[in-house]
Amino acid sequence: MLCFNVFFFNLYIVVINASSLLNIDDFLNLNPNSTTSLLTLFNMTRCVETENSKLTLNIITDFYKNMPIKWRVQKHTFYDSGYEFNNLIVTLPHYNEYDYEDTVFQFPKCNAIGLANDLILAVHYDTIANIPSFVGAIDSAASIAILLFISLQISEDSNELRRKNLKIIFFDGEEAFGKWSESDSLYGSRELAKIYNENGLINKIDLLVLLDLLGGVQSRDSKSHTIFNYFPETTDYYKQLLSIENDIYQSTQISLLDPQMSNVNIMISDDHVPFRKLGVKCVHLIPLPFPAFWHTIDDDFEHLDINIIKHISSVLLKFSKKFVAFKKIYI
Repeated sequence: MLCFNVFFFNLYIVVINASSLLNIDDFLNLNPNSTTSLLTLFNMTRCVETENSKLTLNIITDFYKNMPIKWRVQKHTFYDSGYEFNNLIVTLPHYNEYDYEDTVFQFPKCNAIGLANDLILAVHYDTIANIPSFVGAIDSAASIAILLFISLQISEDSNELRRKNLKIIFFDGEEAFGKWSESDSLYGSRELAKIYNENGLINKIDLLVLLDLLGGVQSRDSKSHTIFNYFPETTDYYKQLLSIENDIYQSTQISLLDPQMSNVNIMISDDHVPFRKLGVKCVHLIPLPFPAFWHTIDDDFEHLDINIIKHISSVLLKFSKKFVAFKKIYI
């Protein structure tokens, strides 16, 4: 299923360059006729090795190359189990004063990136292959749009100094081709974690925040789907997210995090696992229980809640800005 118009995207690139005139409602909406919605760009299947997968990667790549501020774009291609996979890693260095483009996967060597550690925000962009016409609205089109929105908002702060590099990683091959197992799942994150470890860069990651299954409509019980604090080593980061959510509650009237800080001893197999096994601190933004339409044909855009998507975007944007510690540069 292909729901994409090249002419529309060319117009959208123009919109990016005028983004300061727009607000969150312009970028995050479910209007299929919108010329600014980030969400509707990904209302399509995105199975590994398909034309839609390549199109998704091209959309994201073009998005970052047309930012008001330059991001480093790196495509990481590898082969496993007879498939070609493509991760995409985009980096905003802590001090944006460099001029080069690199779409060939090489680890950063310039001082602007190397002097600071990384905050990584991550998501997988592939969709499960064994459900025809499955678009994966929560799995993970909404999360892709959230990260693009955050990137665009941060790009508006072009004259600011950051203590951390901000990396946005789009993993390919999260879904299993057959029955989920350690060898048939998490292809992109397993390969990238291995390379980071081999190159000595795993210790440069201060925090990895993984988004998954976000933005779905809630059931009658508003607390039926909660994003818990899954790991004790990142409790302080979870508290920061909870504090930000509390601060904006009056305007959003949405509460997704667990104010009780419950002890949830659950291991969810997802793209953070290969990194956490290597000692990386991880925050897993995923609701429990999973939405009832997870891995069904009903995981479509009609089952998205735009207010929840905007709420998560606002919380994570504030958290990310605080984490990388923006400071004005006075010249």
